[in-house]
Amino acid sequence: MSPTLIVAGPASFIQRSMWAIAQRHRAVPFNVIALPWRVRGALDADRLAAALTEVVDRHPALRTRLVMVGGQLMQAVAATEPLAPMPTDVGGATSECRLNAALALLRDATRMPINIVAGPPLRALWLRLDADDHVLALIVHHAVCDGWSRQIIVDDLVAFYAARLRGEPARLAPLSMSVVDHAQEQIETADRGGYAAELAYWRDELDGLAPPVALPVVAPRKGHRDFRAAAPRSLHDAQTLAALQARARGRRVSTFALLLAALAVLLHQRSGSEDIVIGVPTLGRWSPQAMTFVGCATNMLPARIRIDPAHSFDELAAAVHATIRRLLAYGRVPLELVLREIQHPMLSRPGFPVWSQLLATPPAVMVAGSTTTFAPLPVERGALLSEIDIDMLESAAGLQCEFAHRPALFGAEIMQGLMAGWSVLTATLANGGSPHVEQLSSRLTPPPATHVT
Repeated sequence: MSPTLIVAGPASFIQRSMWAIAQRHRAVPFNVIALPWRVRGALDADRLAAALTEVVDRHPALRTRLVMVGGQLMQAVAATEPLAPMPTDVGGATSECRLNAALALLRDATRMPINIVAGPPLRALWLRLDADDHVLALIVHHAVCDGWSRQIIVDDLVAFYAARLRGEPARLAPLSMSVVDHAQEQIETADRGGYAAELAYWRDELDGLAPPVALPVVAPRKGHRDFRAAAPRSLHDAQTLAALQARARGRRVSTFALLLAALAVLLHQRSGSEDIVIGVPTLGRWSPQAMTFVGCATNMLPARIRIDPAHSFDELAAAVHATIRRLLAYGRVPLELVLREIQHPMLSRPGFPVWSQLLATPPAVMVAGSTTTFAPLPVERGALLSEIDIDMLESAAGLQCEFAHRPALFGAEIMQGLMAGWSVLTATLANGGSPHVEQLSSRLTPPPATHVT
């Protein structure tokens, strides 16, 4: 091991899983996540580079690699080195053309693997669209960063940058917990049997689980190693989103539970399965201190949804709402321990066939004392572990749904059918009424008559 690395503590359960995936698929950009922002306003290159370096110094996870030491996987932290991306000018006749060209370059960057062993786990990309219009992106391995960390990073970056502009040090509260502390806490809890109640719940919840939901595909699943991703999006307007939110409130369920129930109806109609598991990412941070560190604390957990075609959709949504509440109540236990406890074809890495989550649009952040703003940008991922990952994003414009999938498994006809079915379901539910699951299913276009299993 390089003498510049300092072993900080054991790897967490999810880091062990990501490390194993990286060893099996060295050339695939699994778990590469991009954190891009569109920056409007003047940028000082030297002060921005210094602020980026300060963020990396403040959060050791962004300098962390996963290395084997004495047969145990450990988190090893490298010394802070300057992070100074050079701005690259992007050509194009209009601002929109230049933005699209920048997003294409960013997609290319996400298709390059990150070596979480040899490191570094973080790359920076700075694309200049105009004198006062930029795209700044951090491309990082998921083992050292998660979705919650995005806002911590941009808040700290803007604070450091603003302080540099003022010519004074930033005044940020010291961190009282690190991702290494988080990992150590998980391991100690597991060693003393502290997850017994959670594991007992998951044994009961997943008892008698049916085979994994098998959506129609165009190529054999077994042995298929093309993990390239595509992510078409649909947008349902603000009026539709408001109607769905009002329906959820009226039925005393969360908006996510209502949408997850609709997704279960769609999967039921396309696969014929009445026992469906959808992977749901959870925050995995269980204290105020844990909300402040950069690192990967995400825990993917299975939401088991049982479909009865004779039940009303509102009954299904209520059942899904209860399932999500229990999932969160027993969600402290890392998924890896659940997989170890319960042996089932559905419950194995790399993960569940279908994942889904509902997110709110992250806010833009303004640099104090200036008009410069950092606003988040969406970007497609380069590779996908699951078969389909449906991310739903609430914003002022409405409900945006991204249907990330592996096009080598799902042809254009299949994905167009899924997205069309989703549009029918959301429109039907937004219009009110309480149809039965069977009635909802009958409104959807039948799946392709021939497909590979």
